[in-house]
Amino acid sequence: MKQTADAVVLAGTGENLKVLLIRRKNPPFQNERAFPGGFIDEGESEMDACLRELDEEAGLQLSADSAVVLSVRRKKGRDPRGHTITHPFLFWLDAPVNVTAGDDADSADWVNLLDVGKMAFDHGAILCEALGKCWSFMPGYSDKLAGKTLPGEIFKNSFKKNNELVFFGGSFNPWHEGHMVCVNLFCEKHREATLVVVPDSNPWKHSMLVRPTKQCYFASFIEICRTLGDTSAAVYPGFWGSEDTNPTINWFKYVNVERKGLLMGDDGAGSIFGWKDAKLLIRTLDVLYVVPRVLERDERDEVVLKIKQCNNNLEMEIFPEHDFKHISSTKLRNS
Repeated sequence: MKQTADAVVLAGTGENLKVLLIRRKNPPFQNERAFPGGFIDEGESEMDACLRELDEEAGLQLSADSAVVLSVRRKKGRDPRGHTITHPFLFWLDAPVNVTAGDDADSADWVNLLDVGKMAFDHGAILCEALGKCWSFMPGYSDKLAGKTLPGEIFKNSFKKNNELVFFGGSFNPWHEGHMVCVNLFCEKHREATLVVVPDSNPWKHSMLVRPTKQCYFASFIEICRTLGDTSAAVYPGFWGSEDTNPTINWFKYVNVERKGLLMGDDGAGSIFGWKDAKLLIRTLDVLYVVPRVLERDERDEVVLKIKQCNNNLEMEIFPEHDFKHISSTKLRNS
């Protein structure tokens, strides 16, 4: 088993946000974009290795004091060379500085965030986590990134801390018309609230957590963002591609906002008592929005009553029937 360290370096803010990427000189993923990084030498710390590789591959010298520690990546199969554990670190500069390719890098460039495309290894998932660190109302927020924002063209109003935040979570693998209906129904009726789509993996389907290396979580994240088009919904990237199971209660109870809720299909509402700490989650909710999907009306009414018994103050709204209620991501994947 080998260990590596990677540097995620962002520069600028808003529409001018760029990320430092190298073009790999050697296999695997030869000629593909990746973060500066490499193997940790014997006796070397993860941080020292990260800073050394950043200097060797991009000619950039940074301080450990500004680093934000990201999740260690240890999933088997993430590196074609064998079982490799990676320690990524995030740095965020006020503006791009001169970089020079060296060592294992064919080139080193500042790339506009929206032009990144597919990345080598699981670096797309690492980039998603890094971007999630600047969402001030989410539990993974780092105050080292205070004042940093993402491009409004894609990320919408996600940093406006409204009085009400509503989260729409799912594996969205693939995103389909039924998901879009949920977003449209909510955004058309509740313009005063902020809807945040949360791509994540179903904790009960852990095999879905890490996709094959030929796929890229960042590319799929951007695809969802662009599919949302002119809607007011934003997409939170921080959990997309995580190697760990992530039940909703683990993060939802820490969301820093006055009023918060969930948007889900009636199948999700019907199974909510099987979720981790379901009753605690329900008591944490201020509002629950339910979109018809698979349940008959009397079944849905029974679910609503059972949920309300756990939280008498919970506001619930059932949206109208729609034409895409029977579309299933699972069926689409298996077709």
